Amino acid sequence: MPRTRGAASLSAIGALLSIPAYPLWSLAIFALAIVIIHQIAAHGTEGRGADADLSGREKVAMEAMADYRQ
Repeated sequence: MPRTRGAASLSAIGALLSIPAYPLWSLAIFALAIVIIHQIAAHGTEGRGADADLSGREKVAMEAMADYRQ
């Protein structure tokens, strides 16, 4: 999850930096990156299957989030 949010953040920053060259395309990519960041922040890992490949630290974090939401 943090990697995806980080990638979307870098994409948003890159889109803002390229506004002078490609204004409409940059604003579209920026808006898409903001939507992705919002969806990840709002919904987290909902919809992930039980067979999702998680490392030990991520698994503990996901279990803590699940306990918190209940």
